[in-house]
Amino acid sequence: MLSGSAHYRRTKEAFLKERMDLLGIECVLRNASDYTGDRQPQFYGDMVEFFLDHFPRETE
Repeated sequence: MLSGSAHYRRTKEAFLKERMDLLGIECVLRNASDYTGDRQPQFYGDMVEFFLDHFPRETE
């Protein structure tokens, strides 16, 4: 990773979140420190929960 690239990414993400908040669009930012232990299952669980909440399956 290039020096300073992590800072740039966080700044870019914060900028995007600010703009989405102004439009009333939910934006959830997470990073590795938000998870403990084996982070991958927790991360995927959060993503699935977000998509199910915002894009529910249509029932016929």
